[in-house]
Amino acid sequence: MTAEVNKPNLPDIVADDEIIVRALKTPSHYDFKKNRLKPAAFRAPPEQTVISVARSVVGVTECKTNINRAAEYVGFGAIYAGSIRHCGSAIVDAPADYYGHAHIEHPDSAPKRDEPQESEANLRYITRLRNLIELTHTHLDQNKDEIEWGGPDPLTAPPTP
Repeated sequence: MTAEVNKPNLPDIVADDEIIVRALKTPSHYDFKKNRLKPAAFRAPPEQTVISVARSVVGVTECKTNINRAAEYVGFGAIYAGSIRHCGSAIVDAPADYYGHAHIEHPDSAPKRDEPQESEANLRYITRLRNLIELTHTHLDQNKDEIEWGGPDPLTAPPTP
């Protein structure tokens, strides 16, 4: 894919020290009553391995312009690419969808909808998701209904272990 006008090409390899952002939706990804991120923020659809994220190197407002607004957007979860890899998942550049787009690819598919909560597959998967959220900072967007980002810039994330 060629770079859009005035937008530089990004490296194909996502560096460990690059901050990756996941658009957060409520109520599925963020619990306002408990003021915390939910493991579902990094959960792929059932029987799939990939979730959509963005590379914050393109700018937070640019990341925000590409959000699917089907659910109520509330902000971003920020995590280092190295932290994603530390948890056993991959981070892959995916510019065909939009500028700055990437995928987190989990090594295992998300369990089926009817998979028992106590099953080994579900427990293993949930453990990975919990590890990811422990390494993620939540940044709520004070301008969630506007185009411009209404939170801190640059975004921060916990250090990679």
